[in-house]
Amino acid sequence: MKKKKNTNLLKKGILLFGLLLTFTNCQKENELLLESSNNKITETELSNKKTSKEQDDIEKAQQWFEQNSELNQFSILDITRIIDWDYAFVTKLNGRVAVEVPLILNEDVNINHKNYNGLKTFNRLLLLPSKDNSHNYISFIVNILQFNSKSNFNNKSSELNYFKLPKNFDGLITVINNENEIIEKNEFKESNIIKPNYASKVLRKDEEKNLEYTCILFGYWNPDGTFEALGILSCFLSGGGTVGGPGYSNPEGENPGSGGPSGSDYSENNGCPPNYIPDPNGDCIPEPVEIINDLTGKALCAYEKLISSGIGNTHNLITELFIEFGDGNIGDNDLTFLMSDDLPINEGAHTFDHPIEEGHYIIKVNSNLLNHRSSIEIASNIVHEIAHASLAKHFDNSNATFQELYNQYINDTGIGNYSHDIMADKLINRMANVLYNYDSSIFPYFDDYKILVSEGVYNLSEVDLELLKQVKTIARNNDSNCK
Repeated sequence: MKKKKNTNLLKKGILLFGLLLTFTNCQKENELLLESSNNKITETELSNKKTSKEQDDIEKAQQWFEQNSELNQFSILDITRIIDWDYAFVTKLNGRVAVEVPLILNEDVNINHKNYNGLKTFNRLLLLPSKDNSHNYISFIVNILQFNSKSNFNNKSSELNYFKLPKNFDGLITVINNENEIIEKNEFKESNIIKPNYASKVLRKDEEKNLEYTCILFGYWNPDGTFEALGILSCFLSGGGTVGGPGYSNPEGENPGSGGPSGSDYSENNGCPPNYIPDPNGDCIPEPVEIINDLTGKALCAYEKLISSGIGNTHNLITELFIEFGDGNIGDNDLTFLMSDDLPINEGAHTFDHPIEEGHYIIKVNSNLLNHRSSIEIASNIVHEIAHASLAKHFDNSNATFQELYNQYINDTGIGNYSHDIMADKLINRMANVLYNYDSSIFPYFDDYKILVSEGVYNLSEVDLELLKQVKTIARNNDSNCK
């Protein structure tokens, strides 16, 4: 539902977008986190001269943004004076063109922070082209908060953007999606992440614990100097994940600073929820694992059996999964398993790139197909997508020369999917072996495991499709796992 704008917002004093408010069970000191639109522009600002191709990319993004207002209901736009398309710039991202646009906030928005007197903070509109359709985009707001304020970095500087940080950058980068939820929040020291994004984990406040939360509120200052909040954009445990979000409202008649999230639905683990550990500062941070498993039901059961049956076999693809995506892996890649109810009805699972985090792959398992399928069919889908993710990691982490040569090879030969070609040539027997390790009693012949895992890899003939149908029938009769 489209949110109504508060018509009284501009009438009652100085606007505020990002009040950072830390609280336990009582209100603490306010911290403002906002862009000062009165910052002077230095000589290193972006040139608004662009190539014809760059200008065309920007105009396409602008046209989409202006024609799809229902997909771009960012709260910060209510206090934005100019979306500065004249100084928009393009960035290459895995062969796609991302468009980043400076936002100039209203002149009466001010900035200060109790810990950093010399900070700068800029807000940008980020538009990423959809992989499915070059005329569609995914939109985000990027807030760049720089602690060591350099005179040559400003809102129109090409040296400071989401995809390229300047040397010796100290600060925070926060990403908000088009539902006004924080989806990424990273802290940097000398351009290296020191507190990575934990927003994918959802925590709730335990009223009996003295936990500290940070909330981003928006509202206005009254002439007498008091602040009146209009709502909470998002809350996150200090060093932890998001809580609440745009749907969170303050309890009736209570001060926004004392009306935090409620409920306790996790067991204690040194004061932290499951899969979290305390850091030296006492904050709850995720355990250092790059594989996130959010599967449920039969899919979770199949995944866990794949792990238990494969992890002890040195050459099993499941063992390599933990090498490719485990803690400290080369390339620092991440992998997440999720349930999904919006995949096509004929697709058991699919691998996607994370919309923001480069090198992070997401495997979605179709929740609509679980009930009438055997567990080994689900396991086969998972193995197939693990192969996709592993190959994508190597392709994305390779040097540009390899990518350019392979892209040219695909163009010359007409091959549409490099992953399936490599699976067919190099991995099909190993994928079948994973399923054999999963349960060797389901099929009488190894070739039956190979037929099952071949689905989606080859263009199957009518005869092959009939064999696949027979193999699935055998599996549904013989597979007693995950009932």
